[in-house]
Amino acid sequence: MASSSAWLGRALLALALCGAQAPAARADGVATASTATTAPSRRGLPTGSQPFSVEADALFALPKAGRYRAEGHVVVRRPGSELRADRVTFDEVAKEAHAEGHVTAVEGNTVLTCESVRMKIPELVGGIEQANLRIKDRQGRDELVVQADLLERLAPKVLKVEGATFTACDCGEGNAPSWKIRAMSADIDLESGALLTVPIFYVLDVPVMVLPLFYVPLGPRRSGLLTPRFGYSPVTGFKLGQPLYLTLGRSWDLTLTPFYLSTRGGGGDLELRYAPTRDTTGSWTVQAVVDVGEFKDEQWSKTGDPIGRFALAGRHNTRLERGAVVADVNVLGDPAYLGDFAETFVSRQSEWTRSRLTYQQAEPAVGGAGGRACSCCRTSAASPTPTRTGPPPRPERWR
Repeated sequence: MASSSAWLGRALLALALCGAQAPAARADGVATASTATTAPSRRGLPTGSQPFSVEADALFALPKAGRYRAEGHVVVRRPGSELRADRVTFDEVAKEAHAEGHVTAVEGNTVLTCESVRMKIPELVGGIEQANLRIKDRQGRDELVVQADLLERLAPKVLKVEGATFTACDCGEGNAPSWKIRAMSADIDLESGALLTVPIFYVLDVPVMVLPLFYVPLGPRRSGLLTPRFGYSPVTGFKLGQPLYLTLGRSWDLTLTPFYLSTRGGGGDLELRYAPTRDTTGSWTVQAVVDVGEFKDEQWSKTGDPIGRFALAGRHNTRLERGAVVADVNVLGDPAYLGDFAETFVSRQSEWTRSRLTYQQAEPAVGGAGGRACSCCRTSAASPTPTRTGPPPRPERWR
């Protein structure tokens, strides 16, 4: 879900960007319309500073009434962007621009098609009907496709989307995406995030999951709840966790995840990540469990005495002018911890853990390559989860 939130947030930002920029070009161009087939932006309303031109089969202007209209194969161009539509009008008195009929706007790697756009100038408040947004990569493939029945811009950084569909599938126009998310509506604040109402997750056009609400953070990193985590293991039973993400400045963040294991009890994860400088990075994870599990009758149950158990894992890396210092730490509170609580089968089979401190120094040598490294290492035994008739020895209560 974390990755889904990232690309979905990018989609909403891109949709908002098109809603803000494309109508501005239309307004500038319509304001300069005359009876000529091409009209530079030197005449008309000074609503924009970039040069542009308007081409159409027919251009009409009523300067006294403040109304301008371009009809038939209308093309509005300015550096880096282009708009095409069947008809574009601008009302100077009402300060309103309107483009309709096969509207296509291209800006950078973003292509927007829709049936109608109506915006207030210069606030750029208004709506886009039947919007289809495609974000392309350098090879012209779809990175993101967003469709919306109606996009309304209520304020400079506040939008409302009705009937929105999001997908990152490059399936080509006219083909059903392999997966997508469709929401009844989305309330977007570009300074905080987007709240999707009744999002439905589809795979091959088959709905597989529906949620009442789904929140997507936008803009800078923000603290808040992440998607709940679910899991199952024969040793721990069902697992349910709720991550809480906390930002600790620009270079530090923390994820705290309390969880519950149906046959072993409760616990929590703490993940700390930091990058205070370009040369220093690190990531540390601490997990603790109050284990009340007991193995009897060939299965685990919550009938044992509570025992505190923990594990610590982390990596710190500091690059020096001519070398680096790397610390890898893996500490278990008891040898049976990995066999009981590791999330993957391979990790549960580990027979040992290793902590290492390494200093690397680069030294020029003959041929332009060389260097030396100094490392100290500590290895600790771990008891993997074997095929057994009973559990591994339970650890003593740690003090």
